[in-house]
Amino acid sequence: MAPAATKEELEECHAREEAELEAKGRAHVDAVPAGKGKLAKIEAAQREVDQWIFEMRERHSEELDQFLAPSEGAGGDEVPEVAVSAKEKKAAAAAAAAAAAADEAERARLKKEKSRLKKEAIKQKEREHEAELEKERRLNPPVPEPPAATSGKGYGKEGGGGGGGMCRQFQAGNCNYGDNCRFTHTK
Repeated sequence: MAPAATKEELEECHAREEAELEAKGRAHVDAVPAGKGKLAKIEAAQREVDQWIFEMRERHSEELDQFLAPSEGAGGDEVPEVAVSAKEKKAAAAAAAAAAAADEAERARLKKEKSRLKKEAIKQKEREHEAELEKERRLNPPVPEPPAATSGKGYGKEGGGGGGGMCRQFQAGNCNYGDNCRFTHTK
């Protein structure tokens, strides 16, 4: 960066640099590859971008202090710079601590949300499975017990195994058991 002649030029240069860094930061976060753990990778990339911005703002503050220091008076330029720098460091440290706490709170919130969504997905799968079982029960109700006069299992009867009733899959034209089916296959 070329030395600035005025405070306005320095501030314009800082604004341009900040805009460029924000664009670079968005691109850095957007470049996170899809897949397992993407959320954690995005959070890590965002923390990196936040660190870049923090360091840039620290540097901008120091440059502005150096630019303004000679114009504030001769002889005492080091004492005010150290005092201002210390205050800024404290403010920056407080801001960084607040940002870290906010990041931690956001991570905890995202973890809870992920856990809730995972549990919800498991419950949804269970509901779908139960609905599928209920549909199967409706299509193939339980077979009533054969009368006591009938002996044996009834295998070998004409048109299929001939268990305790008609085979609904055979009637629909899609019984996979064929002659081994325990239900009757008659037309």
